[in-house]
Amino acid sequence: MKTFFKINPIGIVKSKIKNVSLKASKKDINFDEEISAKADPRSLRSKIIVNKEYEECLDGIEDFSHIVILFWTQKNSKESRLIKRVHPGGIKRYPKKGIFATRSPARPNPICETTVGSGELNC
Repeated sequence: MKTFFKINPIGIVKSKIKNVSLKASKKDINFDEEISAKADPRSLRSKIIVNKEYEECLDGIEDFSHIVILFWTQKNSKESRLIKRVHPGGIKRYPKKGIFATRSPARPNPICETTVGSGELNC
């Protein structure tokens, strides 16, 4: 049984990251230590831009210490959405686990979650 539902974006995430250290292939995810080591920590900061019609929804958010962000990993290939088991974090010395037991960006539905500190909100 297939059920479909529609998700409307409420904003976008902008990032200076050009090369990601965790990439999905057709059968697994791979961690690139070289890219990770070269990453400038300042480039790891992303900017979340909320669409104008949803700005009022942010009222009071500064009262919380953290914010849960759901995002769509649109750059993952359709093939990576078929992966069922991966090495956690793309690290081969760890045994493969079911995709839902990991934080892999390669998922059947490319919806991911992160929790961020709200200390630097600019609403």
